[in-house]
Amino acid sequence: MEKILVIGAGFSKNVNYPLEKEVIPLIEKKLDSAAKIAEKFKEDLIHLWNDFFPHLDFWKLPIEEILSRVELEMKYIYARDRKRYFELTDLYEMILALFWITISAKPTKESLETLYNFLKSVGFPLVVISFNQDMVVERVCEENKISWSYIDNLRLVKQKPYLYFIKTRYNFQSYQLEHPEIKLLKLHGSFNWFYCWRCLKMRFFSIQDAGHFPSVTQWPFGGRILLCAEPKCLTKAAVGQANLMPLIIAPSALKQYDLPTIYDQFLMSRENLRNAEEIIFCGYSMREEDSLSVNLFYKLSTLNKKVKNIIVIDPNKQVYRRIANVIQFRPQYINSLHDFNNHD
Repeated sequence: MEKILVIGAGFSKNVNYPLEKEVIPLIEKKLDSAAKIAEKFKEDLIHLWNDFFPHLDFWKLPIEEILSRVELEMKYIYARDRKRYFELTDLYEMILALFWITISAKPTKESLETLYNFLKSVGFPLVVISFNQDMVVERVCEENKISWSYIDNLRLVKQKPYLYFIKTRYNFQSYQLEHPEIKLLKLHGSFNWFYCWRCLKMRFFSIQDAGHFPSVTQWPFGGRILLCAEPKCLTKAAVGQANLMPLIIAPSALKQYDLPTIYDQFLMSRENLRNAEEIIFCGYSMREEDSLSVNLFYKLSTLNKKVKNIIVIDPNKQVYRRIANVIQFRPQYINSLHDFNNHD
C-alpha cells in the first residue's frame, strides 16, 4: 500500500523544537543565557532592527511578522539604496541564524524513539512530505538504521531520482538507492541544503555542517562560510567566490518558492499524493495564507480516487476541520501520536 505522511511543526514539537509562536521567546532566552559571549550579537541585531523599524519592539513580535516585514522592506529598497539593502540582508540572515539555533539541538534518544515507534506504526515503505526545515526525520532514520533518501531535483538528476547521502569530510556524496524505506520530500527546504546564488546549483551537507550564513560570523556560528567551487563562481585569483546559502523557505507570510528545486519538490509531492492509498497528516496546520501548499492538497479526494484512508493527528480540532475542508474528505481524527500508536 502506498502511504504518505505529511508533517509540520507539530511533528517536531515531539522532540521539543518550538512552534512558530514560541521561537522569539526561545531566542531571547538563549541570548540571555549566553551572557557576554552573545552580547555583541544581540546589540548588532537590535541596532539593525531599530534602524529600520524604530517603533516596533522586536521581542514582542512573532517570527513570521518579523521576517515578513524585513522581506517587504528588502523588496521596496532593493532598487533605491543598495547599501541599505545589504544591511537588511545582514539582518535577515541574523534572524534566520537565530531561528536555526532553536531547532538545531540534538533530540534526546527517548524523543527520537517516540517518533520511531510512530513511523513504525505507520509502516514502511513511506513517503514523507515535510514542511519543516529541521532534520528530525533524518535523525530518527540514522538513529534507528532506517534506509532513507531525499528525492532530488528531477531536472538535474533524471537518472537518479532517489538519492541517499553518505557523509564525507565536507559534504554528502550521493548514490542511487533503489528502494529506501523512507523517501523524504522537504517542501520548505532544509538547513542542510545549500545553493549558490550565482550558478543556482544545490548541495546537500551533513547535519553538523547545517545552518551557516555568509553574513553571520559572530556567536554562536564560528565564522565559517561555505563557498561554491564551480569554476564560473571563482576568479583567477581564487577570490570572490560565491557564498552558499541555506536553501530554506523562511517562516514568513511571503514564501519565496522560486528557490532552486523547491517547485520540483511540490510537483513530486503532487504525483505521490495522486497515487497514495493512505495519507496521514501529523502536526501540519495547513495555513490558509500559504496558497501554494493549500493548492497541493485542494480537492485531494478528486485528485486521488484510490485513497482509502486519510488521518489527521493533531490536538487542535480546528486544524482537523481546516484540512477536511481543503481536501473535501472526512478524515479520521486522532489526538496524539500515543493514541495513533494504540489505535486499531
